Amino acid sequence: MRLLYDSDSPTLELIGRRQLGWPGETRNITCIGTALPVPSMNWYRGEQYLRDSDTYRITNERSADSVASTLSVRHQ
Repeated sequence: MRLLYDSDSPTLELIGRRQLGWPGETRNITCIGTALPVPSMNWYRGEQYLRDSDTYRITNERSADSVASTLSVRHQ
């Protein structure tokens, strides 16, 4: 099998990985996915599906060919 990559191939970029935080602080991790159709993003911690809560906030910004999904984690 041979895989070919060109400018139309999907891309994924992770920003802000492996951060330490102190109680009361918020840390952000952003994942940018570019593809057509525009991808959807889900966040997990282990096998736990993450949703908006007092600890986690998820925001998604879509454009014509990408989505930037940010997970904000508030350390309690």
